[in-house]
Amino acid sequence: MIDNIQRTKTILTTTIFTTVTNIVLSIAKLVIGYISGSIGIVADGINNASDTVSALCSLIGFSIAKKFPTSTHPLGYGRIEYIASLIVSLLIIVASIECFKSSLDRILTPTTISFNPLMFVILIFSIAAKVVILIVNTKAGKKTNYEALILTGKDAKADIMSSSLTIVAIIVGRFTSFPVDGIMGIVIALLIAKSGLEALIETTSSIVGERPDKETVKKIRSILASHSPLSGGYDIILHSYGPERTFGTCNIEVPEDCKAEEIFDAMTEANKETQNCLGINFTFGLFAVNDSLPLVQKMKEEVLDELKAKCPQVISIHAFHIHFDSKRIHFDVVVDFSVHNYPAIKSQLEKILTSRWPEYEFAFTVDPDYA
Repeated sequence: MIDNIQRTKTILTTTIFTTVTNIVLSIAKLVIGYISGSIGIVADGINNASDTVSALCSLIGFSIAKKFPTSTHPLGYGRIEYIASLIVSLLIIVASIECFKSSLDRILTPTTISFNPLMFVILIFSIAAKVVILIVNTKAGKKTNYEALILTGKDAKADIMSSSLTIVAIIVGRFTSFPVDGIMGIVIALLIAKSGLEALIETTSSIVGERPDKETVKKIRSILASHSPLSGGYDIILHSYGPERTFGTCNIEVPEDCKAEEIFDAMTEANKETQNCLGINFTFGLFAVNDSLPLVQKMKEEVLDELKAKCPQVISIHAFHIHFDSKRIHFDVVVDFSVHNYPAIKSQLEKILTSRWPEYEFAFTVDPDYA
């Protein structure tokens, strides 16, 4: 994991470089575009100007997100980074709309483009600069887990395509009266819009909350398994308050005869490791199980087989514990996301279980497949 100081330095350096580069490109393209009368170059310049504003939004958002926690926001301001990414994606979409309107106007009222070799120099330089921005921002974004930088890299990819299309439009436009420049401008606008919409969807998904990725879940469970007597790692839910502050809840199993001190020490060490390796501060829930007993293990397997055979939405069960004195069985059932009515499916599962094992009382919880 990258430390906070290095993360801050990487984000600031990358954002400042991107901002300065986009300022230079936007000024150059707007000037040469108006001189030559090329709506394609003007549209490209407007896009670079929006990129500049986007980079500044990323910088401002990151600066606010770095504020220390307060009494009103005890978990800090890290989620401002997601809002900054959302603003960036919206600005990209706005730029695409403006480009589309200008390009459509050029098709309806075509004008002659004056050829200037300087146009090609600026556009070729722009493509080279955007390639560098693409590489630098994508690499820095993945390294720092800052979504706004990754979005900037994706936008740069669309810019490379738009500048290339502008060059094609200028060349083809010299040999025909067909409004190639305006048509290419619309294509560029659509490419920019696609980039903005994809960014908007990704950022909105992060704000709404996402399922933990499989690799992270695998690492969490591996860490838990390395701290005896802990096992499992169920109902994992991660709450992100920015890339630098993530909290998690997770249920674990321990043998019913373990001492509280032993469990506490294991959970403490496991939490330290998840913080150091994954940057996640966990709160653990505890299940006392006795499925190490052959009879309980056999019963657990039979219960799962019965439920899956008669209810295909069932994925797994855990936290299985038989109370022999009271003939009660506790466990959790995990179902897939096709289930929407949880009371109804719980009633269905109860009927399945009591009809097969009427001598037992079943006390269970139905959970979605969190991770």
